[in-house]
Amino acid sequence: VGNRLCPLSYVIRDSADVKQEAPPALATNKPYSTEHSSVEAEMVALANHSAFEFGPDNHRVFDFVDTATQGTEYQTAIKLYRKKKDGRGAFMALKRQYAGKDTYALRYAEAQKMIAMMWKGTGNYPMSKHVQHHRTGFGIIETCAPYMSGSIPTATLRVRQLLDSIQTSDPTLQAAMASIEEDDVPDGKLNDFEKRADPVRK
Repeated sequence: VGNRLCPLSYVIRDSADVKQEAPPALATNKPYSTEHSSVEAEMVALANHSAFEFGPDNHRVFDFVDTATQGTEYQTAIKLYRKKKDGRGAFMALKRQYAGKDTYALRYAEAQKMIAMMWKGTGNYPMSKHVQHHRTGFGIIETCAPYMSGSIPTATLRVRQLLDSIQTSDPTLQAAMASIEEDDVPDGKLNDFEKRADPVRK
């Protein structure tokens, strides 16, 4: 907690400004408003950044961020904030560079390329690795989609995209793929990536 016994997360909340309006009504028989879920949440939302106590709290946040990023690639992003020990500035810089919308968009695009890779049964690229690429790619897409306009593929689309990415003349593998296409009942292999992956992994 900070110098006002307020959780230090108030330093890095999304907006530095506090709404200049009448305070919300208190929750029934509670010491906090209907807008917030606890006293702590109320303090985080309403603690003013222009108060004297903000300075020392901001410095403490910088110390935490600096310690957490020591010896990592993230140190470069907070270099400009070290002289003033600006914890809020350092945290927001990290958030913009490594967790901002542009970062999610880049990861989403990389995942799409991963899923678009074709498996032809040649070279040093086993089926197990190809399936894992799809699994990883879909996981990244699920993580990134809520932060951008991208959509999350349905279970059936995931399976179809994997099937479409396999080019083979192997009759055994072709038969396995055909059986998946035919198993389109609600709980069938065509609607479940993991059920579908096992018959074609090698």
